[in-house]
Amino acid sequence: MEEIDVAAAARLLGSGVTEWHVRARLRRGSLTGRRGDDGRWLVDSAAIDAALADAGRCGGCESSATEYLIVKYPDHDRVEFSLCAAHARTAATSYGRQHGVLEVVTYPLQGEGWLKP
Repeated sequence: MEEIDVAAAARLLGSGVTEWHVRARLRRGSLTGRRGDDGRWLVDSAAIDAALADAGRCGGCESSATEYLIVKYPDHDRVEFSLCAAHARTAATSYGRQHGVLEVVTYPLQGEGWLKP
């Protein structure tokens, strides 16, 4: 098992993913890792590969999905998509112009910022 530091894991997981996101995933248990003797987190590189494989594909272009888009409507209705960064920007702009949309939010998929702690 090869282990990498949190900064390297964040870079591998994609744009928008910070070291804070990686540490949160480690605490939540959605990434495998451990604390080293010096107190720093180390991430299992196989867990990074698995997380990227589990992300799925963008519905628009079949590339890796990197963004999680949520479109919020009145009465707690919502639509959610996993898309690549380019299609997420396009969808956010399109949905943001629609009548009745309360909010459009985008999170880095691998950061899991959309999950409740």
